[in-house]
Amino acid sequence: MLDTVPQVRDAGFICEPEDAARESWESDVYWRQANLRHGHVSTVRTTGGIRQMSYAIGLMPHRDMIQQLFYGDSYRRTDQITGFAPCYATMDPTRAQNAVHVFDGKGRDQSALTSMWIIGWGRHATYLVTPDGQPPLASGLGEIGLVIADWRYICRVANVEPHAPKNHLLALLARALVSLPCEPHRDLTKCRFTIYVTPHIRATLNDNDEAWCRFRGVFVRAVGLSANEQRVV
Repeated sequence: MLDTVPQVRDAGFICEPEDAARESWESDVYWRQANLRHGHVSTVRTTGGIRQMSYAIGLMPHRDMIQQLFYGDSYRRTDQITGFAPCYATMDPTRAQNAVHVFDGKGRDQSALTSMWIIGWGRHATYLVTPDGQPPLASGLGEIGLVIADWRYICRVANVEPHAPKNHLLALLARALVSLPCEPHRDLTKCRFTIYVTPHIRATLNDNDEAWCRFRGVFVRAVGLSANEQRVV
């Protein structure tokens, strides 16, 4: 009997790297089609062989996608996906292997802390899945799942004070960048990196008030990250 299941239709990257600054955050992402036939399981080929990763798809309004992408927690709310923050939630390597990619921003104000993120998007790094492999329409609901295929392509700089000075922020980002498994400005067809910060931090990094800014070749995007995160230890 012939297999009538349609082939996976990945959109991949939906624009060129130099166009990302003029597009929304969806242009940063590598998009793949969800494998509904096998119960939301993604097969990932790594240097250690082939492994499978499960993921949960959540239905969310477009306005909530960034919040869920970073802060969603399916263990606490079954209607959410699990985002980046619950996955990079400790600096203690005895609790999580990826703790070595969570850096301390040394913020002292317990009531006002945020994070800066470096995300490497790609088929073998980090990607989002949807039923048809395309980004959801901005005007409606979207079914999205997050797959972290290789944790080494993500860094979190936690415990950052939103009004920290520029030199301090740049030093933190530089420390995080050197921990990545590859140089972020190379081989952009396989993996693209984006730095995510609050709008205020992006303005601090960008003295010239230009329409876009980059740090060591990596595009810096302002998104609605929380300025009231709990301290990460």
